[in-house]
Amino acid sequence: MTSGREKEKLKETARILGLKNYIANLGMEIVYNQGERVINNFGTEVADRAALKKWIHDTGAVDSLLEKFSGKLRPYAPWAEILRTHYLFIGELNYRELYSWVDSHFPGLRIIDNGAVPAEKDFRSPHAYHLLPINVGKKSAVQIDKKERSLKRENLIGIGDSPEDVSIADDEHRR
Repeated sequence: MTSGREKEKLKETARILGLKNYIANLGMEIVYNQGERVINNFGTEVADRAALKKWIHDTGAVDSLLEKFSGKLRPYAPWAEILRTHYLFIGELNYRELYSWVDSHFPGLRIIDNGAVPAEKDFRSPHAYHLLPINVGKKSAVQIDKKERSLKRENLIGIGDSPEDVSIADDEHRR
């Protein structure tokens, strides 16, 4: 199971589903045996989750995004404050433009469109966007997990509802 939720929030769901192992926090935490062992997949050399969030902030990307897309993008409360590893925004804008802007101004980062979210007073058709290190995500976490547990591609199944979920599939197996 993979999810954008942090490992602590996903633990009970995994337990109810009878799962001991899961990938949490958009692939940043690979959890084994209900948390006895955790591999951090932060994509950069930082000590912990707080250091990762600080590293992202110190790039200047957060302030630059909010300035560049003022009125079209803002922190997604209350989750923006709760997340301990990265930044979450809500907005109504062209994703290709947003992605290209982040890619050209902050090459060590990427922004993920997490899909449509309920309308709010300042956005009628908003999406949620995660700002992460460029090489972090569900796909890299699944690759690490496959190696850790010697899993074969033909023994895996993926079901999801976001572009990040689709990224897990090998290119030749996407439908």
